[in-house]
Amino acid sequence: MKIMTSAKVHPAKVLRAARKTSRRQDYSSSTKRALLDNAQELFAAHGYSGTSLDEVVAAARVTKGALYHHFPSKLALFESVFDRLQDSTTRQIQKRIDASDDPWERAQIGLESFLEVCREPHFRRICLQEAPAAL
Repeated sequence: MKIMTSAKVHPAKVLRAARKTSRRQDYSSSTKRALLDNAQELFAAHGYSGTSLDEVVAAARVTKGALYHHFPSKLALFESVFDRLQDSTTRQIQKRIDASDDPWERAQIGLESFLEVCREPHFRRICLQEAPAAL
């Protein structure tokens, strides 16, 4: 009687399993990105209270179940949109500041860059107008 100590797995099965996982992850990432992109547009246009989750899922072309898979509530979706805008803005301003070594110039660049960002409609509506009331 021969005892097998290790099972051989066909390489094609391993590749299929790996591919399925990455496709699911890609799909999940693209779904989340679509939700965030469309929610940002809607929150900027209609505000927090003027935007419904039905509008977000319709614009993103996903199901409500997909939305709730990524975000447990409308507030959680708004917080993610807010965080993404804040992170993007911070990176944008920091990149400009890093271009100079002079402290006074860096301060001026930072202030000017922030004021420029405040004029952008999405940032102004979501971060400056809606976030204080919603969050």
